[in-house]
Amino acid sequence: MHLTGLLGMPRRVHGYGWDDGWAALNLASSVAGFIQAMGFGLVILDVILTRRHGPAFRRNPWGAQTLEWATATPPTNYNFAALPHIDRCGDTLDPGALGGRLAAGHGYLATPRGWQETMVVEAVSDRADHFAILPRRTYLPLVQGLVSWGAILCILFKLYPLAAGLALVLAALFILGAQGAGLGRDHGPLRVGGALFLPPHPEVRNSLPAWGMTFTLLANAAMVSALGFGVLYLRLTAPNWPPPPEAMALRGPGVALAALVSVGLIFAAAGVSRLTIRANDRDEAKGRWIGATALPLVGAAVLGFWLLASGHLPDPRAHALRATLNALAAYVGVHAALGLAFLASNAVRSAGGWTSARRGTDFLLTRMWLVYTAAAAAISLGLAALVV
Repeated sequence: MHLTGLLGMPRRVHGYGWDDGWAALNLASSVAGFIQAMGFGLVILDVILTRRHGPAFRRNPWGAQTLEWATATPPTNYNFAALPHIDRCGDTLDPGALGGRLAAGHGYLATPRGWQETMVVEAVSDRADHFAILPRRTYLPLVQGLVSWGAILCILFKLYPLAAGLALVLAALFILGAQGAGLGRDHGPLRVGGALFLPPHPEVRNSLPAWGMTFTLLANAAMVSALGFGVLYLRLTAPNWPPPPEAMALRGPGVALAALVSVGLIFAAAGVSRLTIRANDRDEAKGRWIGATALPLVGAAVLGFWLLASGHLPDPRAHALRATLNALAAYVGVHAALGLAFLASNAVRSAGGWTSARRGTDFLLTRMWLVYTAAAAAISLGLAALVV
């Protein structure tokens, strides 16, 4: 199908002549599609027949020597009753003997504490660092996904007030979902097996949530990079350049100053968030610092959305470059608004006793988000100054 596209075949074509040069490739695609469908059908049929008529079998029916076959067949909901200590190559194990010992609770995290736990080890040294407390089973992510789907549909059908309302509902759901995560009090290092004591993840800085936020922001940066590439492409090498003067004109005085002030406010919020972490480390009251972080962020969000909604920016329909710059402005405004959601969650969780001098992950994640937003805002302002 890729080759037929290169040969000029359009999408959703209802018919074509045999002399167009596409017939042989389309026939090959059709035959391959039928073969692929038969392969999927056989797999589904095998799963159904094995599930309904296949006999139960013992542990490790294939006689393999790797860790995953140390579970029962079929595996239990929790997979392992205890986590093993592996000190040799993973393909030289005895799953039969190891499975019995793990089922009897000889390993790490065998004693129930009422949490869903897993070990976290350093990737390089393989040293146990802490243990993570996983979220409990809940339908809240499904509800959040449905609300997100509804908001996107509203945007597609230009129901913007309803989309904004659903976005606020979604933010409230995420704040609600954060409640109860982690620990309600300090525990310190706890026994995880034998003589090994490890802290839970809310009491360490180098935790899975921090790494998750790091990689989320790296993935998020791909969008800024794509928009920045679009601006530079449209500015330097795109056809139909230069755009008409009315496409690049700023409507009204003070627009550039408002954009600069908005970016400065985001940087101020990122800077004040460091004081929140410092106050938490000293076990001091954090409410005033959370409020002090929120104030410049509110100002930045208001200025950003005012610039987009008031018509002071050039019409995005006038030229693709203006549309891309408007997208950058909207990107920064949305991230500033999400920073406010982070701060609201910090305030609620702090009031509920879910944070302490030991448990400061919430404030660390908020600072990471705000620093990223400030960097994205500076890049966006620089790109706008380059082309306007």
